Amino acid sequence: MGAATQNADGLVATFAERFVPVGGERIRYLEAGQGNPVVVLHGGDGLTSSPLNTLLARQFRVIALEIPDCGRSPRNAQSQSLRDLARMLAEAVAALGLEHYGLVSTAASAPLALWQAIDLPQRVDALVLISPIALLPDGWTAPSGCARDLALERNLGDMKVATLVLLGTRDEVLPAETGRLYVELLTNCYYALVYDAGHEIEAERPEALFAAVRDFLEQHETFVVSRKKTIINP
Repeated sequence: MGAATQNADGLVATFAERFVPVGGERIRYLEAGQGNPVVVLHGGDGLTSSPLNTLLARQFRVIALEIPDCGRSPRNAQSQSLRDLARMLAEAVAALGLEHYGLVSTAASAPLALWQAIDLPQRVDALVLISPIALLPDGWTAPSGCARDLALERNLGDMKVATLVLLGTRDEVLPAETGRLYVELLTNCYYALVYDAGHEIEAERPEALFAAVRDFLEQHETFVVSRKKTIINP
C-alpha cells in the first residue's frame, strides 16, 4: 500500500506503507525517496505522509516511524519508559539496515529522539527538534499528556550529536526562550526561530521549515556559519 502526495512544485512522492518486526511487535512506517536516510518521528497528528516528509523525500530516503500506541501500530506492551521506547524504535531502524541516519522529531516525540541520540550517538548523524516538548522554562506547564523526563534532563549534558532546535515566532505553546534551554544543556546545539509560524510550523511554513531541516541535515555545524540570522525566512 502507498500514499501519493503532491508538493508545491507538482512533484509527487509516493510513500510505501510497511511494517518492521521488533521484539515480537510490528512497527508501522512509511518510506519514500532516495539518498541519505532520514528517520522521522511524528508529533500529535500521528503517522502521515506530511508536507515536511514529502519535501524531504525530494532528496533523502525518508523513513517515518509510527510510535507504538499511536495510530495502527500495536499497543506497546514492552517498553516501560520513554528511554525503553526510544530503544525499541532504534531497533526498528537497525532492522531496516540503517547504520547511521539523520533524525527529525516534532513536538512530543522530542524525548524519544533525544534518548536515541544519547544512547546511540554513533548512529545519529544529526538531530532536528521541531517545536520540541522536552524542556520548558520555569513557570510554564507542559501540554496535556506530556510530562517532564527527569532522567533525560540529567543525561542531556553528555549528548554530543549536532542538534538544531526550531521554534515558531508565534508559538503559543512554547516561549521563544525555550531554545536557549537546549543550547545551555546540550554541548553541540543551535536554535533558530521560523518567522510568522506558530507551534505547528510544518502546517504554517512548510517550505521554510524544509529548507532549514535540509540544510542542517546536510551541513551540520556549518549550517550555522552559513546563516547570519537566527530568524529563518522573515
